[in-house]
Amino acid sequence: MYILLNIFLRVVTIISFVVRTVIWRITDTQAAQQKERTMPASFKAFLMKLILKALGLLIVIQLFGLSLVPITKNALIFQVFGFLLVIPGTIISIAGRVSLGNSWTHGEDYQIKKDHELVT
Repeated sequence: MYILLNIFLRVVTIISFVVRTVIWRITDTQAAQQKERTMPASFKAFLMKLILKALGLLIVIQLFGLSLVPITKNALIFQVFGFLLVIPGTIISIAGRVSLGNSWTHGEDYQIKKDHELVT
């Protein structure tokens, strides 16, 4: 039972990350085409993106079963708790990205794009 639940939680989490990433890339490309940047990306923004991608890679490696940060042998309670945070978080991030549309700017870029609009 534990193994099936473990696999289910991992697979659904990976699928939610993939769906979020695909939606993110599509909306990011559309926004870049419709509203151009007003400033070039800084080195600090590049470094922040690199760190975030490295952390994301560590999470994916953990999800595929490589235990880089072992907690306990039977960490089902941590898996369920993490799953209960990931799913609503993914839904909220996708909803926020879609509702902001072309006015979205990445947090590390902190800039105003050409014809930026306030979305309330």
